[in-house]
Amino acid sequence: MQACNPGLQIGTTLLQVLNKPQHIPPPIGISRKGDTIVTSSPRLIILAGLFNLAIALGIGRFAYTALLPAMQATFPFSDTIAGSLASMNNVGYLVGTILCQKKMPEKWKIRVFRLALIVCVGSTIAVGMTEQIVQWQSLRLVGGIASGILFVLGSALVVDSVQKHLLPYATLMYCGVGLGIALSGALTPVFINYAGVMDAWIGLGIVCIPMAAYCWIVLNPPTSNSEPLIQTRTPQTKVDKSRFFPWFVAAYFLEAFGYISSATFIVSFLQGAANGVSGTTPWIITGLAAALSIPIVSLCLRQLSALKILVAMYGIQCIGILLPVYFQSATCAIVGAILFGGTFMGIAAQSIYIGTTLYPDRRQWIIGILASAYGGGQIFGPMATGIIADHVGGFVPALILSAASVALGGMLLVIGGFRSKGFQANAIV
Repeated sequence: MQACNPGLQIGTTLLQVLNKPQHIPPPIGISRKGDTIVTSSPRLIILAGLFNLAIALGIGRFAYTALLPAMQATFPFSDTIAGSLASMNNVGYLVGTILCQKKMPEKWKIRVFRLALIVCVGSTIAVGMTEQIVQWQSLRLVGGIASGILFVLGSALVVDSVQKHLLPYATLMYCGVGLGIALSGALTPVFINYAGVMDAWIGLGIVCIPMAAYCWIVLNPPTSNSEPLIQTRTPQTKVDKSRFFPWFVAAYFLEAFGYISSATFIVSFLQGAANGVSGTTPWIITGLAAALSIPIVSLCLRQLSALKILVAMYGIQCIGILLPVYFQSATCAIVGAILFGGTFMGIAAQSIYIGTTLYPDRRQWIIGILASAYGGGQIFGPMATGIIADHVGGFVPALILSAASVALGGMLLVIGGFRSKGFQANAIV
């Protein structure tokens, strides 16, 4: 069985790039072949992939960050409970990515994908229809499972469907995560001001419906005469894998622990900070930076080694977390958002790329190990942060712990790189 995490499909697609019966009237650029909707435009498919990730992660998963301060103001509950709500969604996400790794017929793949679309949007709307914490936790768990399924199956449908000469552009669908974050961050204050926080959940779910409908129509299993995807060339590596891998996995766990802790509570922290900026504004900037990070990292990989870029991103993310903590100004909050948003998706992508490069013949095993490490960090991070915030009465110590976790992860990468000769020229790529 194979697991997945938010960087699995990104890393796999980057590896390829670097190595070179619904009766619905089809929209422009899409035709019908028998009982199947077939698109003649890969760009429409990639756009559907972008919408899919905006629904699954940008809104389905990360809208909670923007809504959390208003939820706690309306229904006073502890930061420990807030952390548990985030962790339940992360548990569900990990379960979803594991469940959909089992091979299934193409007709079942699209059915499961469409069912997950309904569940993801429906669970988001349903959160706004109840005021019970136990029901919130259940809905966030179910929504997390649906998000994991959407990520894996939706990304696979896109990559399998585009022609090989357009495969490099398929990575653009991962910009949907950041764009979804930015969209939810921009709409949340509007919905809250006019209707309240619970109606904001409903409103964000309704916003997802047109995007879900587009994905429902456009994303289909590739036809039998689809052009085959480009074959990947196995990169050469001179790294002592047995020396590098334990440090690499430990660093990835610490990154997941640190990034998700900050991503869950940063809006709540900024909401109460005297920096003259709304908590949702940096969160919108975080999303836009995350969207831009995918093409930027792809360009950097043409000039620098993957491991050096990865270490640099750990350091940059640590600075991005700490800036608004130690410097109470709007400028630092915005710069911190750019640094944080511009690295968390790139780190996940680079880690999967390096792992599959080191073990090209054991891809399923390496992805399973990395997914477990990342998933564990994401589950425990929000829980620990919420408990610490309740105990000390604020988020500063918890965010410092978050940054320390990322910094320690970067240090482990450096140690592993030197012990395994990973920093030598072309040692990994």
